[in-house]
Amino acid sequence: MNLPSSPDERILIGRLLKPWGIRGWLAVYSYADPPEALFDYKDWQAGEDRQRIEPVEWHWQGSRLVVRLQGVDDRTAAEALAGTDIHIDGNQLPDLDKGQFYWKDLLGMTVIGLREQPLGEVVNFMETGAHDVLVVEGPSGRRLIPWVYGIYVQEVDKQADCIRVNWDSEWDEDV
Repeated sequence: MNLPSSPDERILIGRLLKPWGIRGWLAVYSYADPPEALFDYKDWQAGEDRQRIEPVEWHWQGSRLVVRLQGVDDRTAAEALAGTDIHIDGNQLPDLDKGQFYWKDLLGMTVIGLREQPLGEVVNFMETGAHDVLVVEGPSGRRLIPWVYGIYVQEVDKQADCIRVNWDSEWDEDV
């Protein structure tokens, strides 16, 4: 389940890194999963002024993605965009199947533990090789809870704005 997104909501989907070669190509970091799904989105916006940028072509170069943008034809033009975040309008995100969530929709939710005790609120997520991890800030500090649905994560209740977890506050130490 995901919340409807509006065109005014900007979603960070990638970052232009450094120039690649002399013809205006740039290395790009993708937050999409899989990484090449970044190129499924249209109307990229660069920087705070929402400058429109359009990918013309892309490919894998070893383990990194590189992109050529419309109107960026040399290394100097590419250097001007290096380090720029890539955003899209929120309404471009696809609808999700039941039981799937965008991280953005879970940020700020209250996390409730085994004995109905509030553990804190979701402030971030971490990707690990095995599974994602909820980063929860609460009165007793920060805790990391594996996002393993059915084992640690029991329920996401969008109506109540909370996530119920199989976790006890006594199980962890502040990290």
